Amino acid sequence: MYALGVLPEPGDAATFGPFALRFQRCSWCSSSVFGGRSLCPNCAGEDLMWECSQGMGRIQDYLRRPRKGQLPLLYPLITLDEGFRVTGRLTTGTPPWPGTRVRFEYCTAGAIPVFSPYTEPAGSPRHP
Repeated sequence: MYALGVLPEPGDAATFGPFALRFQRCSWCSSSVFGGRSLCPNCAGEDLMWECSQGMGRIQDYLRRPRKGQLPLLYPLITLDEGFRVTGRLTTGTPPWPGTRVRFEYCTAGAIPVFSPYTEPAGSPRHP
């Protein structure tokens, strides 16, 4: 069993890689959505095409999951450059600030996607 959006259909591994971060894009309104859907949540269009994400995004916020007698778990809510949002895990021990750029690393079967902080190279369009 694979996490939603990671490898939804057999046979696509040759095209997208075994653990690519996949999403759907609506051919009517061009909105993007993570996970397998039959209708676009924006326009209710039925023509959703699978695409492979570049894996780059930004931390929007953190979801807190309280635990009795322990510190709460923090899960980053990440907005990918393609426009969809996903909840993930981070490779770092200390959570970076919201707004920090992150890069998709991997996702094992049945797990949520793992991201790591990413610094844009100097001279790139996003880093003058």
